[in-house]
Amino acid sequence: MELLDFDEWSDFINPKTARPFYGIDSDFRMIETDERYLQLGFKLQDVGCCRVIEHEDWGTDIYVTCIFTTAPYQSEHLLGILKSVQDKFKM
Repeated sequence: MELLDFDEWSDFINPKTARPFYGIDSDFRMIETDERYLQLGFKLQDVGCCRVIEHEDWGTDIYVTCIFTTAPYQSEHLLGILKSVQDKFKM
């Protein structure tokens, strides 16, 4: 099931390229230690030669990417997809 099935646009940041997966190729990049993640409640740590993203509950044992969509936050379709992901990964 995808949001596109419900006429909602969505895209995500491809962690390999740090660019939108479906979007047009551009200079836009959002790597997992991008400071914009601070606005989402994550913390960034400097650990010697690199930076690490940290989640409030899971610490640094996480994998981060961003999903963008036109679906309303409380839409039935979006909540259903998020629940299926949570169930699959037992989050």
